[in-house]
Amino acid sequence: MGTDSAEQAIAMAAELVYPALMPVAALERDFVLARGETGVMALRVNNRKSATYEGEQNRQGIRVGELGLMINFDDSSELTDIPQIYHLPNTPHWLLGVVNLHGRLIPVFDLLRFLHLDSSPDQSTQRLLILGHDADAAGILIDNLPYRLKWTNEKQSDADLAPQLLEPHVRACCMIEEQIWFDLDSDSLLNALERTLEAN
Repeated sequence: MGTDSAEQAIAMAAELVYPALMPVAALERDFVLARGETGVMALRVNNRKSATYEGEQNRQGIRVGELGLMINFDDSSELTDIPQIYHLPNTPHWLLGVVNLHGRLIPVFDLLRFLHLDSSPDQSTQRLLILGHDADAAGILIDNLPYRLKWTNEKQSDADLAPQLLEPHVRACCMIEEQIWFDLDSDSLLNALERTLEAN
């Protein structure tokens, strides 16, 4: 992409980035930014019960730093190598910018920065995962390729364990092969990203 095209893409993205994050579902409660120390992946026990499911569950498992996240297979629309990311001025550091995928401008987020967790990924293994579809799509950086995970209610923890900013968007917490995995409500997370951008 030439310089003029890149500048045009950035200008368009500055106008389109908020509509690109329009949520499919509303938050169950208001999103509140954490205060205090940052850069520490401190897990805590919250008071919400894990969701109850019938039968065996199938999810995509993705790693974001030390976080293990599970998403429904239809929550994501594309997995790709990381294309050129165009930075948008005057935006939070966890909004990395936008990418041009198939003629569409997609915002790209660093979840570890958004959640105030340690961020020192191996960039050689990172991929771009697109959550949502069409106008609701947004990208996040993940480590390595997704896993196929299967679990039942018996593998759930008695209570969810989650970083504070992630907790409102976690439906369940499971121990699978001695690792903790959080069942992510992708729509809720994208909604929180949009609301926080608007607040900034």
